Amino acid sequence: TTLQTRSAPAWNAERKVFQIWMLTSTSLPGVAGTTYAESPDGLHWVKPILRQKQVGGSLSNNFVTVDPKLEWPANAMENVVYDPGDPDASQRYKALGHCYGREPIVSPDGIAWKRLNVPEIPSSDESNLSHDRESRTFIATVKHNGPHGRSVFLSTSADFRAWTKSELIFHADDRDQALGKTWIERRFADATLQQPLLNVSSAYNV
Repeated sequence: TTLQTRSAPAWNAERKVFQIWMLTSTSLPGVAGTTYAESPDGLHWVKPILRQKQVGGSLSNNFVTVDPKLEWPANAMENVVYDPGDPDASQRYKALGHCYGREPIVSPDGIAWKRLNVPEIPSSDESNLSHDRESRTFIATVKHNGPHGRSVFLSTSADFRAWTKSELIFHADDRDQALGKTWIERRFADATLQQPLLNVSSAYNV
């Protein structure tokens, strides 16, 4: 099993537990998704049996999903934030679902999720979600191609439904391209360093 997380642990003051959501692969070919765990202290974690997604013929697992029929990458839940200030208790957990294009979804507990009938936020396979509680602003950074490949774009929302058009905020420039080639060449020239497995000069010698 391989785990990644695009979410910071959320502290639920009412239940007095930390909660976390993880992108999870399995030993079964093509079977992956998002799993859930919780902890009273941030050190000792429990993976509750949620019975939402059948994996290897069994529901005895901690996978969470907005739709049990979805498979990877459509069943990815990339980012989760806890929003205790939302007056609607059924939507105090908010997340961006799907691995390509981000679908706003909500939950009362971080475990049972539902879709919102709103447009998705365009993105390729990386994103992050933050919530500024003082200004009540949701902040999504998403991935698109920029002047030199993958770049960071920003979209914001005041209600988690209407999102601004994504704008480019960070990308590599011409200087980065020159420095990158220089550092790659230095790495291959230094026999005291562990060498990369591949050296495809056409990929960086441009």
